Amino acid sequence: MMKHGKRVLIVFSMCCLALLNVGAQTITNKNILDQTRISIKQLEKSASQRLLLLSSQKGWSQKRRGLNSVAYLTGIDAKGYPLYTTTTNNIVSAATIGTNLLWPGGNGLNLNGSSSFMNGRLGLWDLGQPRATHVEFTGRILQKEASSTEDHTTHVAGTMIAAGINPL
Repeated sequence: MMKHGKRVLIVFSMCCLALLNVGAQTITNKNILDQTRISIKQLEKSASQRLLLLSSQKGWSQKRRGLNSVAYLTGIDAKGYPLYTTTTNNIVSAATIGTNLLWPGGNGLNLNGSSSFMNGRLGLWDLGQPRATHVEFTGRILQKEASSTEDHTTHVAGTMIAAGINPL
């Protein structure tokens, strides 16, 4: 009987907690979110500057090119060694991030792509411009801002809009 009583108490407690959630906050405090965004951006900038300084002192490359990938210096491990991050598989990337879905919002603009102007269009803001001559993008890219061609941007564009000529 004692075990049954404990179970009932646990279930009752869980129901009470669930009911508290019904009245959860439905209005976003934009000021707090903006302050948090600014604080995080400052922390990221400071960490980036420290990493840049350390990499120049240690002679670490900011970018490493492999046969089919590019790796970027993104941090330092617990022993003080450089950490490089790379992405090499667009098929897995596209499948895991749900490129077939559109998530509205972003920077308070409430964009959803439903305007007739955006029909069949997609915007990409990244390190630079994708390589427009890539076989996967022929006739599919309109570059609006002048910038250098970047491998990472080409990779991201491939994840988003590759024609599927060569899935590897």
